[in-house]
Amino acid sequence: MPMTFEEAESKFRQLQARVQRGEAISRAEYEEEVGKLAVQDRNGTLWEINPRTGKWMYFDGAEWVSGAPPGHDTSTVIPVPKEIATAKEPSPPTTPPPVTPARPPTPTTEPPPFMRAETKAKPVARAKTPPPVGERPPRTSPLGGRNREWIPLAIGAVVLLFCAVMLFVTAQFVLPIVSPKPTPTRTLALARPTTVLPPATTMPTSTPVPPTPAPVIAKVTAATLNVRAEPNSKSARVSVLRRDNQVTFLAQTKGEVIEGEDTWYQINLPNSTQKGWVFFGKNFQIVSGDPKTLPPPKP
Repeated sequence: MPMTFEEAESKFRQLQARVQRGEAISRAEYEEEVGKLAVQDRNGTLWEINPRTGKWMYFDGAEWVSGAPPGHDTSTVIPVPKEIATAKEPSPPTTPPPVTPARPPTPTTEPPPFMRAETKAKPVARAKTPPPVGERPPRTSPLGGRNREWIPLAIGAVVLLFCAVMLFVTAQFVLPIVSPKPTPTRTLALARPTTVLPPATTMPTSTPVPPTPAPVIAKVTAATLNVRAEPNSKSARVSVLRRDNQVTFLAQTKGEVIEGEDTWYQINLPNSTQKGWVFFGKNFQIVSGDPKTLPPPKP
């Protein structure tokens, strides 16, 4: 028998009573026990109690949303104690870094920059000594002294340029005259015998074999999902799937309409050769294959 909302709320209150009595129960055990109180309404929507707030919430296919179950005026089952809702790991105390006292500025006896007397030595003009009477001043030639060092370099550059020009002229005019010319060779054209080919034979075309469709594998996204004997929610329940279970779709058919959809898929029950029907809706995520390629169930 599936669990009703009243039974789930009663067990949740019992679990809260255990916590308030001070029984040893960890956070993981508490959330695991609350997760077992899942209820599925007539429309196939899965409801669970939030272990941190004590309120009902339902899965809309993408995320958990807080709401009031059918027949309930409010979503609150029972307020959760603060020590459970806001429990956190104690953080180690932090010691503030030691404060180093600032040292007072050291007084200086140096005067400010604008009080410094800066003296610059002025260049002393040397008096030009006139040459002795009767002597002529020496001439300075542009080629005298160290300026003569570039003359050998200029001569070497001219010689290299002349050699390069001579090599270019020799390559362009002398080498074609000296190099021997190739002797042309005669080629004899031989007549090839004509070969008569038999007429082409048309081979029969093979009928292409349609590719085997990939198996359709889906992952359960709902917390729990009932597997029915027939494609409707009123038939007998033959198994229950959990979140992240992977199943292989065998066939598809039109069944009971739930939330505007009527597609049901046939699967093999886990660890069994028996088959059952599941409602697709927002309860699965396709992993591989195309569900549209599935055939109808075999009679």
